[in-house]
Amino acid sequence: MYAICGWTGSVTDLRTPESSLDAMLPASGTPAAGGAGRIHGAEAHVASLMGGDLVHRDGDLTLCLSESVLDDRGERIDARALARLYRDHGDGLLGRIHGSFSLAIIEPARRRVLLAVDRAGIRPLYCARVGDGIAFASRLGALTRLPGITARISDQAVFEYV
Repeated sequence: MYAICGWTGSVTDLRTPESSLDAMLPASGTPAAGGAGRIHGAEAHVASLMGGDLVHRDGDLTLCLSESVLDDRGERIDARALARLYRDHGDGLLGRIHGSFSLAIIEPARRRVLLAVDRAGIRPLYCARVGDGIAFASRLGALTRLPGITARISDQAVFEYV
């Protein structure tokens, strides 16, 4: 199963960040043979079910990817290479990668979160505001494992979308 989950900012009523991320993972699917890749930090907590090469921290940047993607040359790249592309091209990175994916790039120092999915929307990604941050997950069930997040539809959000 190709899935990511995590959050940035402070989430109230967490047992511990580690146990909360662990609670989100089973609702996301079955981890790869090598286990899920995880990163815990003061400002960001992320996981990818497909393994450790799909999560990466580089200074103030934390990146999480559902699966490896293809670059402009058709070469498969992981989270570390994607972080370099992001540093070089910013949001323009999205025009330079191909394949089915969901990703999260978190830059707490800039108070910035980039959540994105592939052009065809094959890989889903849900998000919710929690406390002073953002939570995200490839499956709604994983997102609702965090305190304060429910699976209810906001009438205002539907109005704004339509």
